[in-house]
Amino acid sequence: MATSAFAWVVSEGWMSSSTVFFSVVLFFSRVTLLRSVAFSSRFRKSVVQTKPPITRAAPATAPASPTRRAARRRRLASI
Repeated sequence: MATSAFAWVVSEGWMSSSTVFFSVVLFFSRVTLLRSVAFSSRFRKSVVQTKPPITRAAPATAPASPTRRAARRRRLASI
């Protein structure tokens, strides 16, 4: 079917047979180039956004240090 379409284009005089041939070659070379770029891992990594690492939210208050705990214990004992 494709060859008959090319033959019709040439017979109608829209393009010469060499022009049709080179346009088909150019199209397929471009398609294969784009396909090889799309399947290369470097390109795929840049396109596909990686998920950000899941980070836990920082606690509202810093965990009590041993010296803070001791100071609190002394304060409570003095009451």
